[in-house]
Amino acid sequence: MPKHHAWIEILIAEDVSVEEVDPSQVRRWDASDQRASRIFGDGWYDEKRSTLLIVPSAVVRAERNVVINQVHPGFRKLRATKPKPVVWDQRLFR
Repeated sequence: MPKHHAWIEILIAEDVSVEEVDPSQVRRWDASDQRASRIFGDGWYDEKRSTLLIVPSAVVRAERNVVINQVHPGFRKLRATKPKPVVWDQRLFR
C-alpha cells in the first residue's frame, strides 16, 4: 500500500448546484475509449451547468463519484479540510 496517501473532506454549502447522471442518459458511458463520458463531461464543464456532477463509477458499478467544476461560480462555496493521513487497517496485510 502507498505510504503517503492522504484524504480530505469537502464541505458543501446547501445551495450548491448538483447534477446527477443516470447511465441511461449517456449511451456507452462505460466504454473503454471513454469517448461518450468525456463528451458529456466536457459539455457539463464548459456549460457550467452545476458545481457538482455525480457520475456512476465505471470501476465499482454500485458506487458514485463526484466531479467538481472549479470554474463554476458555486465552486467558491466549497471548503476542504486539511489533508489527513490514510490509516490502513492491518487486516489488509494478512
